[in-house]
Amino acid sequence: MGKEVPDVTEDPYIKVGVETGAFDFLMGHDPKMRETAVMKDPETGEEISTYFEVPDAPDCVARRHELVKASSNYADGALPFIKDVGTDIINGLTAVARIMKNKTYEERIDAYRRHCARKDLSMCGAVTDVKGDRSKSPSQQESPDYYLRVVDETQDGIVVSGAKAHITASAYTDEILVIPTRNLSEEEADYAVAFAIPMNTPGITQICRPSFRYEDKHHFPTPRPKRGHVEALVIFDNVHVPMERVFMLREWQFAQYLAYAFAAFHRFTAVTYKIPILEYMTGLGMLAAEANGVEKASNIRDCFIHMIQYTETTKALARARSWIRRISGGQGSTSQTG
Repeated sequence: MGKEVPDVTEDPYIKVGVETGAFDFLMGHDPKMRETAVMKDPETGEEISTYFEVPDAPDCVARRHELVKASSNYADGALPFIKDVGTDIINGLTAVARIMKNKTYEERIDAYRRHCARKDLSMCGAVTDVKGDRSKSPSQQESPDYYLRVVDETQDGIVVSGAKAHITASAYTDEILVIPTRNLSEEEADYAVAFAIPMNTPGITQICRPSFRYEDKHHFPTPRPKRGHVEALVIFDNVHVPMERVFMLREWQFAQYLAYAFAAFHRFTAVTYKIPILEYMTGLGMLAAEANGVEKASNIRDCFIHMIQYTETTKALARARSWIRRISGGQGSTSQTG
């Protein structure tokens, strides 16, 4: 709204997102949720978030399914969204690094996963570029900054400029992970870049879409807490990225692989967190029908039959996906869907 925000935890237009994201941390301290939310670090034995588990076997994927579903229920139907997208990107990066047979990238990604897990950091994923004229490729745009790109290299890293749009929860996460959003050509190699940096890195500006949930006086009052997230346009103005945080650098042939790998992991996350939302919607619809005395009307019953079928089909597909493995590479591998 044209003003600088000194504290996102107190800002009336952002804090609803902070409070929603906080459930990812609260779950780990709730005795009823710890079995789902917390696991042992395979190297140190210390407790870490289950979100950081490598999904290299069907039972690991099944645990993630239960974790995401539990997170959405725990946050009153709104996914916390501060670890799931980030770890979906980490898993996609791992899969593509293995396809590339790039051990350096694999080691950097594994080190980054461990760093975030042991520090219990929150993350957001930056995938969607501004894009400009959708009929043109990145290299044909009026401005080269409509897609994020490498503008320089230093002895210890790279410098990037551009922007990422509609980034959920970016205003209140510790880290931002950036990957390409589409396939690229050889002349667009500078746009084939993936990396992760702290959100307070110099050169990053966020223009947030405000949430008006605390100002909304027009909706029917409800005892349920306000939940939801804030998105932002994240602008990178000559931002320095250390080389150990770079996971793709001009390998343009694999940009599309990475976009698809992330999407495959995140579609599984998304279909999982939609299940509690569908259950809520069906239940609320039934309460509304009962309040109006039409719950036995045949057309209303047909609607609920369809809603129940849709919800149960979604559950079945999500569970089935837990047992599909397309790529297996031994110890430390990550599954990937095509």
